[in-house]
Parts: sequence; C-alpha cells; structure tokens
Amino acid sequence: MGIEGLVKLIEAITKLLGVLIWPSVALFVLIRFGPALREFVASLGEFSFKGVGFEASAKRKQAEAAAALAAAAASRPETAASPEAAAGEARAAAESDAACGKIYRAMGR
Repeated sequence: MGIEGLVKLIEAITKLLGVLIWPSVALFVLIRFGPALREFVASLGEFSFKGVGFEASAKRKQAEAAAALAAAAASRPETAASPEAAAGEARAAAESDAACGKIYRAMGR
C-alpha cells in the first residue's frame, strides 16, 4: 500500500464520518433531551409547520373546552346562581383536567 492508497483510505474514512456524524448528533440529542422535549411539546398550545408543498398545524382546544364547561355549569339548576361561580367551577374543572393530563404523561414515562 503506497501513499496514494493511504490517501484514498483517509478520504474514505472522512467521507464516512461526514455522513454518519449528523444522524449520530440528532440521535444523541433525542435520547439526552427526550423527556424535556416531550414535556415541551405536550405543553404547546399551538403548533404549525410549513414545508415545501404542505402545511400542518395543531391547536389545543382548552379555551373552547373551558367555555363549554362554563356554559354547562351555568345551565345546571343545582349550581350556584351567579355566572361567576359557574365560570369558577368550569375553570377549576379545566385546571384539574390539565393536571390529570400531566399526571398521565408522567406515568407513561
């Protein structure tokens, strides 16, 4: 094996490392920061992604759910007479639902 063979070997090794380094870094980041990334994504209220030729978006419907809970609580005859009390009950229900979601996600780990 001459000098040219050694140069070709070094070039082949550097090309192989160049191809493998980015997927390795991405895999390391996903493994190392996976739980934090999962919690961050779970706490997002709105997400949108635009690419060439497509667009994707997702929104949480927490505000609509809280409004629906307030309307349902206000329409029940056995609840408190004031709309403020009904809204407070709905807010408490929405917060407990959000807390349960966090508990379920934590249990899934």
